Amino acid sequence: MAWLVLLAPFTLDLADLLGSRMTGLIVAAAVWSATVLIARLLDKHKQAGPAETVLRRLTYGPRRQPPRSETVPADGAVSEP
Repeated sequence: MAWLVLLAPFTLDLADLLGSRMTGLIVAAAVWSATVLIARLLDKHKQAGPAETVLRRLTYGPRRQPPRSETVPADGAVSEP
């Protein structure tokens, strides 16, 4: 996806600007580094990545809210509305 955004003629069109192999290598390393950084941040915050979120949504369907349970006070008394 990053290559499409960076290099395709109908997006940023950096292919002509980044003609040399060394520049391509630098861009590849930058894209890889950004991917690793984002993955580390998602892992640190216990967040699923975008691909995992889509796959889980397709497999299990949309999230459902758990039903509300009525809590009983510690003394066991239930008040009438």
